[in-house]
Amino acid sequence: MTRAGAALPTAVVAVVNVALASAAAACGGPRAPAGGLPDSTYVQVMARLALVDSAMAPSSYHFPDTLPRDSARALVLRRFGVRDSALLSYADALGGEPDHMQEVWTRIRSLADSLADGGWTPGADEGP
Repeated sequence: MTRAGAALPTAVVAVVNVALASAAAACGGPRAPAGGLPDSTYVQVMARLALVDSAMAPSSYHFPDTLPRDSARALVLRRFGVRDSALLSYADALGGEPDHMQEVWTRIRSLADSLADGGWTPGADEGP
């Protein structure tokens, strides 16, 4: 089984690129995450989305092909009550804090690896 952090999923790379671009353009001090999205929620969502994206890549962690990628992503977003736009806003807002973003990314990779090792699949942690 390949670890989730071994190949960066496209969606995760896009979010990190937004954050890095924002960091380069930032001229003020640190900003609070947009929309009040806590770090912990961002980490939980992005770790699961990393697994969804990596499951669709060849030679990587795979969950059963019972859900198309978009449906799997929708399950994760719905589970945490988050929209794609909130994830991008979070990354943009945190772009002025590259050290913090690096710490958050480390947490995302660690959680993704832990979830993958435990056999997580989309919908597995859905509530009633």
